[in-house]
Amino acid sequence: MSFRPENDGIDHINAYSKARTKVGRLLTNYARSPFKHKTFGEFESMEGFWFWLASGRQYNRLRKLHGYDANQLGRICLENINYEEVVDDRFRTWIGEATKAKLRQNTDILQMLVETGDLPIVHYYYDYKNPVLTEAKVTFLPQHQWQMEIVMDVRKKTQEWMKRKGIVDISKYKLE
Repeated sequence: MSFRPENDGIDHINAYSKARTKVGRLLTNYARSPFKHKTFGEFESMEGFWFWLASGRQYNRLRKLHGYDANQLGRICLENINYEEVVDDRFRTWIGEATKAKLRQNTDILQMLVETGDLPIVHYYYDYKNPVLTEAKVTFLPQHQWQMEIVMDVRKKTQEWMKRKGIVDISKYKLE
């Protein structure tokens, strides 16, 4: 299936800082969504966590950053590190744990995610400055789809749990 930005929120959710849906913008690593990882402690965003982890867990300033600031400092910290060597099974496990923590500890985001039903969650960039959205150039990022799979798995398990418990709005709950 070919995903297009004009259909974001209709036949898919784009997890991107310039997404057309609020939930898509909140699912990005950029979003300020404070969480506490069970092993590594507190972070303001997945972006900060990602770069902190990728840089060998040595730049603690990344813990307090989100969005563009986390990305820019992270890129500086990774200047001499090969990305392909960093993303191994252990890295993916820790990112998965952090993603689950982010969603469980930010139940407003989790509620919005649950409400997306079974729409595919994908990650792509597009030329959001193009005034004609249907003509915007789209760049898919398949190397990050494993993260979207984690998000969709959390959504499915949460939907099933909510159905069993008779819960309609999880945002009122505090999950760990």
